[in-house]
Amino acid sequence: MMIERILTILIVPFVLVGFLGCQAGVDQTNIELIQDMMEGPQIKTQEGVGENGDSPSVRVPPVGTIPRGYTPSPVKKNDLAGADALKNPLKGLSAEELIHYETVGSEKYRIYCGVCHGMEGKGDGPIATKMLKAPPSLVQGTYQSYTDGRLYYVVTEGWGLMGSYASQIPDLNDRWAVVNYVRQLQRLSKGSN
Repeated sequence: MMIERILTILIVPFVLVGFLGCQAGVDQTNIELIQDMMEGPQIKTQEGVGENGDSPSVRVPPVGTIPRGYTPSPVKKNDLAGADALKNPLKGLSAEELIHYETVGSEKYRIYCGVCHGMEGKGDGPIATKMLKAPPSLVQGTYQSYTDGRLYYVVTEGWGLMGSYASQIPDLNDRWAVVNYVRQLQRLSKGSN
């Protein structure tokens, strides 16, 4: 019992000194072996331009740079002739590959397109009634005459009130799969008329 008390009296101060020695205090930092690991530079998106006219939040990327994982569109904005010239790379695939892309196309369509254009492409999606201008039918009228390239362009760049879906569907073949699925909806619509 006596030995335990003596050990406690000797060990507790050393442990306390050890714990307190690790703390440099609120006004001092610990030893920083790797710069900016403890507190990185903070960049706020709404931060204004500094006195020298430069701020990390408003810097423009160098000309000609492309973000990682980004594939630039092969067609310039509003170049419909260029869009019409695009060829669908999913045509001529094996049956196995086509089944995969049919599944991908229907899934991506349901997630991103069906809420506005409707599950059958008739422009009657669940949120269509809440929109100021109803989304067009993809299975009747103008969109049936669009080339695959133009439909791909619309998905990639957006058209009219519809924005681009390139960031939601980053894989190029998945966008082409959506185009193929729209074509499938158009064929089904013709068969039911």
